[in-house]
Amino acid sequence: MSATYQLVIRSGAGAGKVLPLEKSEMHVGRDVTNDLVISDEKVSRRHARLYSEGDQYVVEDLGSTNGTFINGARLSGPHLLRVGEQVTFGETSIVSYERIGEDPNATVMSTVSASSSSAGGHRTAESAPPPRRNAEPDAYISSEVPLARDEFDKSPRSSVPKKKSKNMLVIILIVLGLFICLCAVVFWMIDSNNLYCTIAPSLFPGCAVP
Repeated sequence: MSATYQLVIRSGAGAGKVLPLEKSEMHVGRDVTNDLVISDEKVSRRHARLYSEGDQYVVEDLGSTNGTFINGARLSGPHLLRVGEQVTFGETSIVSYERIGEDPNATVMSTVSASSSSAGGHRTAESAPPPRRNAEPDAYISSEVPLARDEFDKSPRSSVPKKKSKNMLVIILIVLGLFICLCAVVFWMIDSNNLYCTIAPSLFPGCAVP
């Protein structure tokens, strides 16, 4: 079969090496019998395999010691590869999955542009002004305010007569109390000094009439 995809070692042992994916199943490892040989002690002898599924390829770790990673995430089962993904075998050997004849940088740039436009859309949505509130609650509040003010204005006026009446009653009681006290003092002075005959001799028998 003609190769549509290829693996390119981007870093680690054998950097720059290219492996066109021409078979339906290929193996990656440190042993020389593998289709893609990576001379790295962190890579197992029989590290991983790639097999075709339709017009795509799937990568599967074969129980290697240091694992296989896709874009930094360790594989726990078979993974369908997408163009531009970075496959790490071991710890340092990074391999890029690419379409033959396609610039991998263009794929990366288009992905970044899509992310930027999406972020810009979010910012535009966030910067949009909030919808105007319904004016009905304001009208309801404004209609209630004069009523409350009228009730407030009425309450002091209605309480003024009551307050004046109460003050007058207190004054009358005080004056009456003072008058009673004064009468008691006068009566005590007359009685203690026996001034009955002096004040009103005609009213009391036995008093000498002048």
